[in-house]
Amino acid sequence: MKQIKKRLKMFTPAILVILGAITLMLIMIQREHYENSPAKNKVICPAGKYLEKDRCVKCPVGYYCTYNNKRMCPDGTTTTSTGTVYYHDCH
Repeated sequence: MKQIKKRLKMFTPAILVILGAITLMLIMIQREHYENSPAKNKVICPAGKYLEKDRCVKCPVGYYCTYNNKRMCPDGTTTTSTGTVYYHDCH
């Protein structure tokens, strides 16, 4: 048991260095992905609105809107008002 603890103590700094390097690499990859993303500097619309030509527009009747997207209600259903957020509001 003492030998295991001794070896573990010996490898602990190396493990921490490796984990730090992996973390740094993941941060760099994420940053590069963001910097090259077409979504960079885009507007994020609140629920009930969608993105159209870099501005938020209220969701029209017959659609529900989340995360900048306008989605049409299923065939034969519609919404009763503008600014609808949820799929289940299509009746």
